[in-house]
Amino acid sequence: MPELCQEIESLAPEIIRGHVLDGPHAAHVESCATCAKVVQGAAALGRDLASVEAPEPTEDLVARTLARVRLADALAATPKPAGEIVPQRPRRRTTAELLETWALPGPAPRVAAPEGRAFLRLTIQAAAALVIVAASVFFTLEFYPAYVSALEERNVHGCQEHLEAIENAIIRYVKEHPDAVAAPEPLQGLALRDALVKGGYAREEDFLCPSVRGARPGANCYLLRLPPRGSPVVVSDHLGNHGGSALNVVREGSKPELLEGDRLWAWLAEGRK
Repeated sequence: MPELCQEIESLAPEIIRGHVLDGPHAAHVESCATCAKVVQGAAALGRDLASVEAPEPTEDLVARTLARVRLADALAATPKPAGEIVPQRPRRRTTAELLETWALPGPAPRVAAPEGRAFLRLTIQAAAALVIVAASVFFTLEFYPAYVSALEERNVHGCQEHLEAIENAIIRYVKEHPDAVAAPEPLQGLALRDALVKGGYAREEDFLCPSVRGARPGANCYLLRLPPRGSPVVVSDHLGNHGGSALNVVREGSKPELLEGDRLWAWLAEGRK
């Protein structure tokens, strides 16, 4: 069921955050190997991200933050000598300067911390950033290719279902309009698509390949033509729907198949029969 497959794909971010599928979604995953791969990959990524621990803040973080606020208030309230020119945009302090400001005025005087503490804090922040980068790289190398492969496998299967629906629609149309195959200019392309949709033989969404991003109702992602009298119905992708070397094809009396490599070029050389 393509609708459930699309819903499960949209739930991937929630699955990464720990959402557990139930109801019809869970039942569909048990019967759909492609969606099962998507759910397994998203759940594995969620477990890996959950295992990443962020460094704990230092014990004096609140005290130092409040001290900086008091210092800013005191500087703002200090009267300026007469004739002094106040710069419109004072120089902003660097991150290193802020981190090195350990002894600040307050109710109780504090002793300045060693300079090495600023370096230690920067080291901890750099380590946390490296952990996040490592987790992102791990996901990219381990799970993302499998996730993309599972999505494309699902799209190929959905495309084949659309081609079967179009094939059956053309067969019914030819049976009810036997003179159509003998016309001087047999219907093909968008004209054939419109005739099948308006006659109730097919739906608009049947002509949209799931792998073609941005396709909207009213478009046609497939090669359509009425077969010559006595010839089988043949419907196929546009070359490029599933990459440059893969093409879905369905022929009357045969199951849909994905042609790749030498089989694809042999079929094209035969004139798409």
